[in-house]
Order: sequence, then structure tokens, then C-alpha cells
Amino acid sequence: MKGINKTLKTASIWCFVATALSIGTLFYDIFAVKFSIYNIIMDSFCIMLSIVTAIMYVYYSKKTKQEIINKHRTFYILCFANIFNSLIVWVIAFWVQMSVGREIRGQNFKRVFTMPNFETQNQEEQTQDPNTVILNEEDYEIRTYAQNLTVKLEELKTLRSKNLISEEEYQKLRQEAIDNFMN
Repeated sequence: MKGINKTLKTASIWCFVATALSIGTLFYDIFAVKFSIYNIIMDSFCIMLSIVTAIMYVYYSKKTKQEIINKHRTFYILCFANIFNSLIVWVIAFWVQMSVGREIRGQNFKRVFTMPNFETQNQEEQTQDPNTVILNEEDYEIRTYAQNLTVKLEELKTLRSKNLISEEEYQKLRQEAIDNFMN
């Protein structure tokens, strides 16, 4: 068990602890202070909401990470509903919701990127290229810039070979493209 599943299991334990504290508050309101229906109803509501939240966290702690991510709206709803609960349970719900959001963002950072095969122009061969790698966003950006530079240099080489630009213009434009890439 790791990551989000461990977070959910820990959060469920803390929600059960908060439920016990709410039960203590309920008994205190019934026996120690002036009897108030409003306080008893509010304490009962907090107990019910804490138990439901804890049970939901236990249920989702046994799911896979992808199933948890697919049901991320449930954690938003629990976080919102616990605004009306005790501060402790709301902080726990907020923590879980932020953890699920972090997992979603972490999943979005990974990109599947296929290295282009410049030797072959056949699109079918490129899709079967075994050079598929998983990169994070920074690597993806660097590879994109490098590919753009390669394409630009190939265009300049083609222009020079067709005598559309002189050797001096080619060297100048080539150096500018490389300088832009380095900056």
C-alpha cells in the first residue's frame, strides 16, 4: 500500500477518532450543560457526517489509484460537506482532497512521446517505432525545442542546397537558430 491509498487509510482512522470526540461532545451537551435540542442535533449531524466520511475513505482505500482518480469528484463533495462538520474532520477531508488532486496533477505531468524517425517518411513505420518513451513535462519541452531546431536546420540546409540562400546567409541563420535554442 502506498501513496493515496495510505493517505485514505490514515484519514479514515483520524475521522473515526474525530467521531469519538464528537460522541464525547454529544454526551457532554446532554448531561453537563443546559439541555439544548439544537446542540444535540448539530452534534448528531457531525457524528453522522464523520462516520460517513470515514467509511468512504475506508472504501476507497481498497481501490486502485486509477479508480480513486476517476472518482475525484467524490472527494470534492466530501470536502465541501465537511465544512459543516467539525474543524478537525474538515481539515482531514481537505488534506485528502489535496492528495487526490496531487495524484491527478502527477498523472498529467507524464506524457507519452514518440521520437520521430527522420530517415523514413512513411507514417506507418513511425507509428510502429519502438522509440516510445515516457517523459515528464520538462523533458517533453526540451525535446520539442530540439525537434524544432532540427527542423529549422534541415530547412536552412535545403534552402542552401537549392541555392536560394548564400553560404554566408546560411551560416548566419544557422547560428541565430542555435543561439535561440540555447537561450
